[in-house]
Amino acid sequence: MIIGGRRDPQPSLATNTAEVIDLAASSPSWSYTGSMRFPRTFPNSVILPDGKVLIVGGGYDDNIATYPAEIYDPNTSSFTVVASMRSFRLYHSTAVLLPDGRVMAGGSNGNNTVEFYSPSYLYKGDRPVISSLPASVRYGSKFTIGTSDASSITSVVMMRTGAVTHAFNQDQRHVPLSFTAGSGSLTATAPDNSNTAPPGYYMLFILKGNGVPSEASFTQLK
Repeated sequence: MIIGGRRDPQPSLATNTAEVIDLAASSPSWSYTGSMRFPRTFPNSVILPDGKVLIVGGGYDDNIATYPAEIYDPNTSSFTVVASMRSFRLYHSTAVLLPDGRVMAGGSNGNNTVEFYSPSYLYKGDRPVISSLPASVRYGSKFTIGTSDASSITSVVMMRTGAVTHAFNQDQRHVPLSFTAGSGSLTATAPDNSNTAPPGYYMLFILKGNGVPSEASFTQLK
């Protein structure tokens, strides 16, 4: 998905449009999806453990900030306005997912502050807990996740740690894993190739049916 941007000629104006491409399609092509409520240039997008995407920062142009954040739901192709930021986040701002499920947004030219967004899934009840996880897993291998919440888990995902520059997070990945539940544990299957998930460190989240994620544990995919 690509969102916002600027139109030429000058003065450059932000757009509220978003486009998506399915790289698994036989003939991938871009198509418009739902539009954001606010036009933005230089926004940051952060994939959340539940598969939704938080859109933060940016502005109507290079100098006028947009403060409300939005969340994109790929299941409905729609954006929902959520809480507003406290500070402007324009050019040279960043935003990344944290292991506790929050999002940290910070920076921008002339702005050295940082703030945190707590998604609504943090207020939907008790969080599942990961008690154990291998320090590393091999491609295509089965591995065990220790958790006393095994019977209530409906999703296991690996989230690549972020690497953000110039409103583009080059390393975001949301990789759902197949799994089976046992007594006090889950048996999950690692991604089978590096095209889906490049080697390196990932945050692993387990989620309940109401979308509440655990705090992440780190593992290295080899």
